[in-house]
Amino acid sequence: MRQLVDALREGATWRVLLADGSAIGPRDNTPLAVEHVTEARPEGAVTYALEVTNTGEEPAFLAELRPFEADASDPRLARSHILRHGCVSPGDPVAWVALRPDAPRHPEHERFLVEGAGGAQVLSEILAGLALPDGGGVLFAFTTIVDQATRIVFSITTSGEALTISARSMLGHVRLDSGETLRSETFLVAPATDLWRAQVAWANEIAERYGGLSISGSRVGWSDWQYYRREVRQSDVQENLAVLAARDWGVKYLLIDDGYQHSMSDWLEPGERWPGGADAMAARIREAGLSPGLWIAPLTASEHGRLPGQHPDWLVKGADGRPLESRSHMGIVYAIDYSRDEPLEWLRGLVSVLMKDWGVEWVKLDGPILRYYDGARFSDPGMTAVQVIRRALSAVKEAAGDAVVEGEGYYGPSVGMVHTQRVTQDVQTAWPRMRHTTYTNMMSCFLHGRLWTNNPDAFILRDTPSPFCHWDGAEPVLAGDELEHSITALAMTGGVVMLTDRMRGLSPARAALVKSFVPPHDCSAEPVRFAPGEWSPAVWRLRLERDFENWWAIAAFNWTDETVPFELDLPEATGEAGEWHVFDYWQRRYLGLTGRVADGVVRPHGVRLVAARRDTGRPQLVGTDVHITQGCVELASVEWNEKTLALTAVESSPVRSHARLFFHVPGGFELLHGRGSAALVLDGPDPDGILTAAYSAEGAVEMSLSFRRS
Repeated sequence: MRQLVDALREGATWRVLLADGSAIGPRDNTPLAVEHVTEARPEGAVTYALEVTNTGEEPAFLAELRPFEADASDPRLARSHILRHGCVSPGDPVAWVALRPDAPRHPEHERFLVEGAGGAQVLSEILAGLALPDGGGVLFAFTTIVDQATRIVFSITTSGEALTISARSMLGHVRLDSGETLRSETFLVAPATDLWRAQVAWANEIAERYGGLSISGSRVGWSDWQYYRREVRQSDVQENLAVLAARDWGVKYLLIDDGYQHSMSDWLEPGERWPGGADAMAARIREAGLSPGLWIAPLTASEHGRLPGQHPDWLVKGADGRPLESRSHMGIVYAIDYSRDEPLEWLRGLVSVLMKDWGVEWVKLDGPILRYYDGARFSDPGMTAVQVIRRALSAVKEAAGDAVVEGEGYYGPSVGMVHTQRVTQDVQTAWPRMRHTTYTNMMSCFLHGRLWTNNPDAFILRDTPSPFCHWDGAEPVLAGDELEHSITALAMTGGVVMLTDRMRGLSPARAALVKSFVPPHDCSAEPVRFAPGEWSPAVWRLRLERDFENWWAIAAFNWTDETVPFELDLPEATGEAGEWHVFDYWQRRYLGLTGRVADGVVRPHGVRLVAARRDTGRPQLVGTDVHITQGCVELASVEWNEKTLALTAVESSPVRSHARLFFHVPGGFELLHGRGSAALVLDGPDPDGILTAAYSAEGAVEMSLSFRRS
């Protein structure tokens, strides 16, 4: 690793691309004075940046700054992998890409993989990793990200042993006047013994620099989008509000998505299916004890809206002076030029009305997508698209006050401006989409709690298809392995929990699943072994810490179409030697006190989720059927009294009506009796020593199990 970084550093050069298509390198004599700024960091890491000063008399127009370009030749490269990140939009996936020329390419890789006769290019946004075949690798990442769009381009030759790496700060069409200086974003090249830990360190640095935000308090809500889409009616939201207000599902926010407004420019005017308006609905939501949220896309204006006709000067123009048009899921839209002050004041006023007059407490932003600005000529010619987006987000944050701001789109300008950020495309029930969203959500866990609260979109529980979701025919229904897989993956991110079904239509069995992830825990999972490969890593762990006990939740995911063995080396999975009590959450089954699990299989598209607890040598809790953390959220305390030989468990506020707790009773102990604030049904201990305590209650439960030594 260190040798490869040293080789890259020795061969590093730079380049400046001008808007007319020409390029400037180190040996060129031009009116632009370029300083290549490098800084050595500990453990062999180096940062690179370009400072460009216009020493001429005429303005210069810049398209791209490349602070780092280098070639590497190493026989290990042909067996290496690139970990590319998609930070451009929610639909941009995380993926491992093998550099070996004859490696199979997944169809989903087309958007960031460019192959040609001489080799292939892999494109990553903001950060990327290079994993070497003998372990370890190199982290490539921009450590400043709020002024310019950034891209890392890996070009591999057909032989597979030569690699060119280019770090690019993309300006679009920025004017640099005489005497002005422009600096690129700063690029880091760092050896990494563990790429996951290197990503975590990067996220911590970004958060320290820009001030990461997060949601304080509850982050549980309901949104109409993934069931009703744009067909949502006022009556639909009213129906779901009534159900949510009557049930103890732990929901705080009710989010109204696309469909309530007159057009995608005229946010304060009701659409035809909303005769009372979203403002009146927000009032009803507050009266019911919930907090209203609202989706808006104010960085763009619809061709059918009033804004383009009323304020044509607010629209971003192209090189020909005409407004830029983009086709999106919202139809034809125009980007709004927030380098101007007038639309910025309009945006502040819009958000202020939503917050102060309508009482909105969660604003979901759509539209900060970079491609909307391709070819842009802003009113302020010295600004980039990223700066324009960040200026708009800053105005929203300022006007939103204490409300939650949800970001969506390019990551860079969102840091420090949003409390929660979508990190995947919309969840859908068809497996190919579900696979990519759950995988990308897990691979984005290093961002959670550092830059923002991760937003994995929505938990879909319904067992009948939505009549409004048409993806190539009727919507498939999540069931069995795929349902358990999706719940586990979304819940282990530790992020936002958004329900999205027609709640009155949920069967009792599906409604009961809410208890498995509500309320959410705070922390996100981490991989057990961060190694390259398609759909790798498969095993993820979540450290769970309470005053009464520390333990692990460990999930083995199967993103493939083949059955795989379920095997866990617990010293590796936990990072601690010895044996553990292992309980399978979805199968409700004790797997023993062991250092190695070899228990059947993980079925295609499935998951095995276990809790691993240290043996105490006396009766102890080993699992529950309530929450996927198996005790971290649903239990306030579990205490053992050595004098009385009593084990006491106290629930926190549960989201359920039925529950089972599973205890291991070792040899030498005999159950005398069990008492509780709810009627307990005790079963066991069975031959494995498992005692089950089942009960039904609407409030929190306290139970006490008394033993004697035998």
